[in-house]
Amino acid sequence: MSYPSRIVPTLQALCAQLEDAGIRASVDRSKVNAPGAWVSPQLTTTHTLDASGRMRVHVYLIGPTGADDLTVLKTLAGLLDLALTVLTPDEDVDTSYSVALPHTPTATFPAFRLVVDVDL
Repeated sequence: MSYPSRIVPTLQALCAQLEDAGIRASVDRSKVNAPGAWVSPQLTTTHTLDASGRMRVHVYLIGPTGADDLTVLKTLAGLLDLALTVLTPDEDVDTSYSVALPHTPTATFPAFRLVVDVDL
């Protein structure tokens, strides 16, 4: 099996790990319900899918919208605690993200971003 044909199963396995840790996760942004996680492959540069069979993935931990800042931060910190039980980020966690989801086009959701390099 070639590396590209392993992308989807690898991402689905990553979602399953997050689910096992207690985080709803999906590769499909339209199926993410906050709080939850969106698992997104980064295939836009030559560094993300290389000859070694590794791929860079962004895992967005998505908090609730419409809540006060403290509630959002507590939710995101809780998601991060759970995610770190199954993932080891390859970069510092970025805590300044926001994510738009297709089923709520007028809202953006606060998010933490984890960068993970996975084997295909």
